[in-house]
Parts: sequence; structure tokens; C-alpha cells
Amino acid sequence: MKIKKFAFPSFEEWVKKGNKIRVELGAYCCEVRAFSWGKDGTTYMLAASFADRNPLNIYAPRIFSRRFEDGGDVEKLKEWYETATLEFNTFWQNHVNSTYLEGCENK
Repeated sequence: MKIKKFAFPSFEEWVKKGNKIRVELGAYCCEVRAFSWGKDGTTYMLAASFADRNPLNIYAPRIFSRRFEDGGDVEKLKEWYETATLEFNTFWQNHVNSTYLEGCENK
């Protein structure tokens, strides 16, 4: 059984959208955007929760999250974005498989 993945835009599309996206799939959502700002840079976060919640809110229950401290290096930000979205989709497939499916192999 094939499990549907979250459809994240490419890094370039994410940047065109102001480094802010919210992708929903069923009752879940995943956001990737700036989480906090400071004099030395910006902290970005990818977080997932139920779609009726704000996954980046520190009080919201999340099923997954990753942070990145950006000091201005675009290549490192791109690497983090691509790695974090891939890591989340791998987590998502394992989560759905182990939580909702019995006797099915994830293909």
C-alpha cells in the first residue's frame, strides 16, 4: 500500500512564497516558516500537528518538528529545508503505517 506524502514546494518556490508555507493532508498540517528573529539571524521551523492547530505554537501538541538557526547562509538554509521536508515525509509514512495500518507493507 502506498501512503500519500505531503506535497512540499521546492526550496525556490518556498522562497518565492516568503519562506512560509502550510501544507495540509487529511486532518494534519505541516508548516515551514520563520519561528523567531534576532540580531544574529532567524530561526526557521518545520512542524506538524492536526490541521485545526498552529503547529509552530509552543503550546500546540506536535507530531514532528525540526529547527534551524539561520545566520544568512542560503546554501545551508536550502540544505536544511530539503533535508527536513524529506525527513518529515519519511516520518509521516512510518507514522501512518504504524498507527493506522495492519498487515500492510509500505511501498
